[in-house]
Amino acid sequence: MIIFKGFFDGIPQALIEAARIDGCTSMGLFARIALPLSKPVLWAVSILTVNNAWSDFFWPYMVLKDQELWTVMVAIFNLKSSAPMDIMFVALTLSIVPPAVLFLFFQRYIIAGFNFSGIKG
Repeated sequence: MIIFKGFFDGIPQALIEAARIDGCTSMGLFARIALPLSKPVLWAVSILTVNNAWSDFFWPYMVLKDQELWTVMVAIFNLKSSAPMDIMFVALTLSIVPPAVLFLFFQRYIIAGFNFSGIKG
């Protein structure tokens, strides 16, 4: 997780040293300093993970045989023999909606997570 490493490397050493001087243990340092500061990067990684799981195709297609466990993309792919092409296009279009809505609602956290993580671009 390069995003986490970039974020935790970006925490100022003066903040860590001040907490150490105040008698903070390693666990207290993490719980009182690092964890509250890392909310944006945690949100960003969580949202990107959900988005990745939603659109995952290859591994579920190879492994999952039970139709109830298929991801959305595998289910749409398996419709190709029974559904007409226009229904497939509608299903693909509708499958894009949840990740897009998730991004629109939480874009502030995603952008803040990348800004804090040290990724430039």
